[in-house]
Amino acid sequence: TLEIEEKVQTLVASVEVIGVTAISVQEAYNALRMREGEPFRRYMMQSDENGLSAVISKQGYPHVKVTGEVGISEDRTKARVTYYVDEGPLVKMGHVYYMGNFKTKKRILQREFEMAPGEPFSLHKLLQSQRSIRNMGIFNSVRFRAIGLKEKREEVHLLVDLEEKKPYFIQAGGGYETNKGFYLHAKAGDSNLFGTNKDAWIAGEVSQIGYRSELGITEPRLFGTRIATTFGLYSERREAFNQDFGTRSLGSSLGFSRTWLRHTTAGLDFRFEQREQFVRDSIEDTAYIEDEDMFKPRSMLVTTPSIRYDTRDSFIRPRKGILSSLSVDISKGIHNSLDDFLKYRYDVRLYTTPLDRLTFALLGRAGSIDPFGLTERIPDDQLFYLGGTSDVRGFRENMLRIDPDGSPVGGLSMLGGSAEARIDLGRNVEFTLFYDVGHASNTYVESVSNGTRSSVGLGLRYITPIGPIGFLYGIKLAPEEGESPRRLHFSIGYTF
Repeated sequence: TLEIEEKVQTLVASVEVIGVTAISVQEAYNALRMREGEPFRRYMMQSDENGLSAVISKQGYPHVKVTGEVGISEDRTKARVTYYVDEGPLVKMGHVYYMGNFKTKKRILQREFEMAPGEPFSLHKLLQSQRSIRNMGIFNSVRFRAIGLKEKREEVHLLVDLEEKKPYFIQAGGGYETNKGFYLHAKAGDSNLFGTNKDAWIAGEVSQIGYRSELGITEPRLFGTRIATTFGLYSERREAFNQDFGTRSLGSSLGFSRTWLRHTTAGLDFRFEQREQFVRDSIEDTAYIEDEDMFKPRSMLVTTPSIRYDTRDSFIRPRKGILSSLSVDISKGIHNSLDDFLKYRYDVRLYTTPLDRLTFALLGRAGSIDPFGLTERIPDDQLFYLGGTSDVRGFRENMLRIDPDGSPVGGLSMLGGSAEARIDLGRNVEFTLFYDVGHASNTYVESVSNGTRSSVGLGLRYITPIGPIGFLYGIKLAPEEGESPRRLHFSIGYTF
């Protein structure tokens, strides 16, 4: 039993700020949480002292001190709050001296600073500048020393001690994944090209479904803005498992991205590509041979605006948060109408951990292709195919829907969803139960399987510092006659 005696309520009768000149009286009041007529809360005075100090400090007064006092009436119903401000001397920003930037150019570092020489010195802007230099990703350590700040001099100079990372890198690896078989890949580059914080690389991969080579360069601060730009060239040959056709591609890309409000990233990509679709097997009586235009070399220009929202607590092993993305491919064929379409893709992933060793992961995705212009049929290499490790497990790759000949069927529309329960068994081992469902529709050829297929399964993963490696065993729900009812998948990383 708690016995409470409230007694008299004390209200704020007045709030006054004395001694402020760096900002207007109205700006000073806006920095306070204590308001006239509201209940008096003594703990809020320290918060107001800190808030008012922060606003004044930004104007070049890093030594400002704010002291709050309160006077209570005799009947304890009213409180008069007064904040006394001692601004201290006005401090200006001096020069910045760098140590340890053996490769990084001074102008690249200087553009990360929020203050220029002669401007009012702000501790807030100093911390922002320090954070920006650290976020460049090319330094092991960044240490700032403010010379003259402790002595309360009128001008403060900065000494920035840097330790650069090794800019050159070579990466190589290999392995096996169910959706591409055995593979080898390598990448080499310079993460601080010519000391300008540009990232340049060349990479290649060879697998059982083909090869891909690419080179690119990324500029994180386009014209000094916060817009990152990536330009790349690539060449690819791909023959996906269980498909009768393959593709050869050669192209270039230019992408822009900007992070807003911490969790939201907007992007705009342009891609020019020359593509050729070819028949993998010499089969005379197929629809592929009838559509000869689809096997002629094609050129296309694709513009892709996108937006991404990410609040995950971890990129490698998310346990809570949301990842959602929306993109639209605006494709225009050059000297052909086959690639005239809009391709919409939406993906949302939700992670929650109600118990310390139990994480639920949910996935929903949708896709749609909307042709425009004179095109009557979209090429097979642009359609949506489902089935396999990355969407509906328990099925062979791309074999969610099949035609009478047993070949995969793609559609203009796609829906999919997955639910996983991830149970931490300790010692970096994780047990998984899952349910997958997929739906492909608006197909050009007859399908002998249902448009909506689903599966359940279980798996075991080992969590490494770079992500999980594991086996997943999927079981089809309502398998078709003559169809294998189950399939084992091996994957590196989470499927979602």
